[in-house]
Amino acid sequence: MAAAHEHPIILVEGIDGSGKDTVVDAMVDALDRCAVFGFPTRITRAGIWARRALKHGIPDVDAWQKLCNLDRRDMKGIIEAARRLMPVILNRYSPSGYAYARIRGADSDTAKRGEDMIAQPTHVVFVQCSPQDADGFIADRETTITREVFENRRDLAEVAPMFEEAFDALSFTPTVFENGRHVSIQELRDRATKFIDELVGRQ
Repeated sequence: MAAAHEHPIILVEGIDGSGKDTVVDAMVDALDRCAVFGFPTRITRAGIWARRALKHGIPDVDAWQKLCNLDRRDMKGIIEAARRLMPVILNRYSPSGYAYARIRGADSDTAKRGEDMIAQPTHVVFVQCSPQDADGFIADRETTITREVFENRRDLAEVAPMFEEAFDALSFTPTVFENGRHVSIQELRDRATKFIDELVGRQ
């Protein structure tokens, strides 16, 4: 259990287009203050290079995974310092890295390499959305990195089942938020707000 002076580290995960940003935005609105970090970051050199690799293709999945691990390692101290002041929200983290590494050919041991160097989340939220609905959301908004990176949208279908494997491999037990064409943005935001209210003990 976290020490009394430490705030929660909330990880929000899901495939591209699943609604992670909507959930994160609602959580930010529900909290008095918080720190938000998206991965790969634009803060560390490794994170910047990992993002460039995503945009231009990943010829060496092992090298890309090392960059992601270095990014998370270099951010660990920042995350742990921030949680002493306020709650921390992580938009993507090690489960996404694991899942996308696996569909690019990495074995399980390679995909979870470096997990001993990361800040451990206290709560994990998985925004579960079908690849078909996520693809439609991306097409509607055209704002996520997916549209820049994955011209072949079959990656969404390939990576979706990898998250269950990732959570098992990393020993995370997520709270699942269902999303899809049948769920309105307001309903998803309300679910995130309720999660935060219960987390901080509001009535």
